[in-house]
Amino acid sequence: MLNIDVVILGTGAGATTVYTQECSSSFVLRVDGIPALLADVGFGVVAACKELVGSLPPCIYVSHNHSDHAGELPVLLATDQKHVFAQEQVMQRLKAHRLHELQSTGRPLEAFGFYHSLVEREMFEVPILSPKALGLGTVDGAMQDRVTAFGAEDSHDASYVPQNNASSSSSSSACKLHIKAVKSQNSELCFGLIIYVNQKAVLGWTASSSISTLPMHELMNLIVVLHPCIHN
Repeated sequence: MLNIDVVILGTGAGATTVYTQECSSSFVLRVDGIPALLADVGFGVVAACKELVGSLPPCIYVSHNHSDHAGELPVLLATDQKHVFAQEQVMQRLKAHRLHELQSTGRPLEAFGFYHSLVEREMFEVPILSPKALGLGTVDGAMQDRVTAFGAEDSHDASYVPQNNASSSSSSSACKLHIKAVKSQNSELCFGLIIYVNQKAVLGWTASSSISTLPMHELMNLIVVLHPCIHN
């Protein structure tokens, strides 16, 4: 049975890192102690993640293009290739504006990372994989024996494509991790997340003021967050 937990990296807003050195709002989802997903990468997040978690997850979800949620993304990708997930319109803004500085190198954005655009309110599978399985470099001892997904065993091929439906098969692991991008209220186009384990909602994250498009019955379902795959 897998152990799933969340490490809060920071709760800061737009000015906190600049003025008080408080990390911007962000968290890491871990599976069996392995960092699986980083939610937002604003100012101060990379250093906080390395200090509190030990390493950066291979997958990053970005909710919107404000600096306290995406400010460190270009620097991170310039030094550490990752898989980046965002709602499709947010992804367009990230590529056009936030990541524009990477284009000054003369290299395409695809040289710095792998970009996955999510359709709003569609479940999207996030593999519970080691960096080696995702084609992101070396593997430490704790990750060496992890099961790879989508038939890409021991693969360094950058052609990995996550599945965008809950019925797809990925890993022989007891639990499957999915995310769904849900629109939030914000001055900037913003999408929070609902995180699912075995198709059961276990965590809702607005990334902003509130979720504006989620039906009430789905909000009520999120109140019950206990699941056999989760231990505190």
